[in-house]
Amino acid sequence: AVVYNAEYGCKLRADCEAMTDEKLLEVANSDHTSAAKILALIEMAGRHGAEYNINRETIQELVEHYYRIIETDWLALRCCAGFLGKTVDSLAPSVSTVIVSGRTLSLGVFGHPEVLIKEPMH
Repeated sequence: AVVYNAEYGCKLRADCEAMTDEKLLEVANSDHTSAAKILALIEMAGRHGAEYNINRETIQELVEHYYRIIETDWLALRCCAGFLGKTVDSLAPSVSTVIVSGRTLSLGVFGHPEVLIKEPMH
């Protein structure tokens, strides 16, 4: 998973493990992508626990905040959901919400063409 793409180049999640706490905090508080911020926070949680405070908020609260506001960064959203233990019993309500809100849904399997759903199917 991509952590961030900045002057240092493209980094992998494994690179977060090598970062100091100070560097992770710098990424979490910077203008890096949402995914980079989330991955930095998750690494900090692994080191110090989800109740560790950063700027008067716990890591748990920060990740929950990002989970509520992220709309288009799927990597960040998936990282948040995994960290928070979110599960879905059925995709139908989520798919309906995406379609009703006027967005396009892309379905597919790696190596095969995707199917785009832009409106309810008959």
